[in-house]
Amino acid sequence: MLSLSTLSMSAVADNPFLNPNGYFLQPDFQTQVQSSITGCQGVTECRNLQTMKNTSTAFWVDKMSKIADLGKALATAAAASPPQLFVTVLYDLPNRDCDAFNSVGEICCYTNPDGSCDRAKDGDCAAGLQTYYQNFSDPIAALFKQYEGKLPIVAIIEPDSLPNLATNLGNPNCANMATSSAYNNGVPYLIKNINANAPSVTMCTPPALSSPRRPPPSLLHLPHAPWPPRHLSEHAAAPRRRHRRRARRLARLGGQRAGVRDASQ
Repeated sequence: MLSLSTLSMSAVADNPFLNPNGYFLQPDFQTQVQSSITGCQGVTECRNLQTMKNTSTAFWVDKMSKIADLGKALATAAAASPPQLFVTVLYDLPNRDCDAFNSVGEICCYTNPDGSCDRAKDGDCAAGLQTYYQNFSDPIAALFKQYEGKLPIVAIIEPDSLPNLATNLGNPNCANMATSSAYNNGVPYLIKNINANAPSVTMCTPPALSSPRRPPPSLLHLPHAPWPPRHLSEHAAAPRRRHRRRARRLARLGGQRAGVRDASQ
């Protein structure tokens, strides 16, 4: 394995994950882990917690209310010298996690009387998408613009979203028009919005069924290799093949530029 010191500066410039200054450590996360270290028992447990404390983690923005916290974290990271890589996960699509409900989001395409999402209702998800555009995508893009050229940023775009449209078509909550519209319109909007405001931000996407015709040069395609699985049902096989062809194409356009390969091959 090559050490960072042996990598050329051109490789570092092309691949933000090779930042020689390392990754930003979140002070809040370190404080939380330190509270566990204080009461840890056993050499192994304490050593593992200490390792966790000094390991960078992505800053998750899975609620609109966390955008303000993202701003504070970006300001803290930008104040460091030299600048370290800041990694964030952006995760708040309408009808999020349509299949498993393990990480149900706050934005609905349509709402039940009790305030929960009516995921089975068909439609264009216009209201949900408008909320996503104005209250999630736009303010995040504006934040990134403030740090354009000042801080290396990687944004992981809406994991656990587009793959659901390829692998869970048997679930009406994923197959209906509203959820499809939310995912297929929300993801490209966020990508294009960030790229227009902060073109130096590198974006990593899930396996894509729909993506910009000409993805920005800062767009990496990093599939989750075991997903979609090989035992897909017959009705999902065709979308899966299209997904793989597009994944390879995106990898050639974006991933290879950054020195990474398409994990789905």
